[in-house]
Amino acid sequence: MNERWINWGKFIAIIAVLVNHTYGILYMDTTICNGSFFSVSLFVLLMGVSTYWSYDNSKIELGKKVGKRVLGIVCPYVVSVIAYYAVSERFLDFKSILQYVFSFNITGPHYYVLQYVQLLIISPVIFLLIKNTGKLKLVYKMLCRVLLGAGLLVFGALSVNRSNILDVFGGGGKLFGGTYLLLLYLGMLVGSGYNGLNRANKIYHIVGLCISTVCTFVVWRFICINNFALDSKLPFGYGANPPGISLMVYAICWMCFIYFLTKTMELLKNKYINKVLGPGEWLGKHTLYIFLYHRLFLDYFYRVVNIRINFWVDCIICFTIMIGGSLLIEIVCRYVWKNWISAGYLYKGGKLDNEA
Repeated sequence: MNERWINWGKFIAIIAVLVNHTYGILYMDTTICNGSFFSVSLFVLLMGVSTYWSYDNSKIELGKKVGKRVLGIVCPYVVSVIAYYAVSERFLDFKSILQYVFSFNITGPHYYVLQYVQLLIISPVIFLLIKNTGKLKLVYKMLCRVLLGAGLLVFGALSVNRSNILDVFGGGGKLFGGTYLLLLYLGMLVGSGYNGLNRANKIYHIVGLCISTVCTFVVWRFICINNFALDSKLPFGYGANPPGISLMVYAICWMCFIYFLTKTMELLKNKYINKVLGPGEWLGKHTLYIFLYHRLFLDYFYRVVNIRINFWVDCIICFTIMIGGSLLIEIVCRYVWKNWISAGYLYKGGKLDNEA
C-alpha cells in the first residue's frame, strides 16, 4: 500500500531533521529547535505503519524481507561512512573507517542506522502479536493491545536505563531503540486499523484536522515551556532521544496532523492541490540519502561557503545545498550500482563477433 500521507510525513520529518541540525548555524531560537525534535519519533511511527502493510501483504517469509531491508540501509550507510571519512581526512584508512562503521558516530545522524536495524529485527514479532490479537473479540483485543503497549513501555524504560550498545548515541545505543519500540508498535497498530480509519468521510477528516492542529500546537508550547522537565522525572526516555512521554505525544500529534491535512486536501480533488502535494511526496521517497548525507554538505560545504544574506535566503540556500547534494549522491550511487557494479557481476559472458 502506497499512501501519499506517509511520504509527506517522511518529507516533514526530514525537514524537521534539517531544521534541528541547523540550530546555531541559521538560527538561535530554542523554540524552533524544540519544535523540530519530533522528527525521528515521527520517522519511527511512519515506519511502523508502512511495515505493517508490507508484512501483511508479503509474498515471502518475513525473515527474508527483513534481511533485504537491512541490506537496503546498511550498504548505503557503509558507503556514506567512506564518503565522510574521505572528505574530512582526504585519505582512506580502512582500519579507521571500519571502526567508524561499527561505532555509528562518524557524524551525529548515523546512530539512526543501528536503531533502524534493531527495530527491523524485532518488527516481525510485534507484527505477529498484533495480528494474533486481531482475531479476538473487540473487548479482549483492545485489552490485549493495551497490555502489550504497557509492556513495551516498561521494556522501553528498562532498555533506556539498563542497556548500552557500543556507547552509540540516542536510541541506537539502547536495546531495540528503547522507547522507540513503543512508537514502532503504535505505528503498526495504526497500520492494522487503517482501512476503518480511511473510510471516514470528509467532515470527520476536517474535524480531525482541527483537533490535531490544536493538539500539536499545545504540546509544542508545553515542551517549550516545560523543556522536558516532566520527562526528567519519569523513567521513560531522556526527553529528546530516546523520546520521553512529551515527545512521543508530540510525534503522534504530528502524525495525526499530517494524515488529516493530506487526506482533507486529497478529498477536495483539486488539480492544483495535487500539484502542490507532488513535490513533497516525491522528496519523501528519498529521505534515506538526505538523512545520511545532509551533514556532509552542511559541515564541509555550506560552512565553508558561509553565505549570509538574510534569514530566509540563507535557509533556502542551505537547505537546497543539503537536499540537492544528497539527492545528487543518490542518483550517482544508483547509476553506478545499476550500470557498472551490478551489471558487471551479473554479466554472463558471450562470444565475440570474430569468434567461430
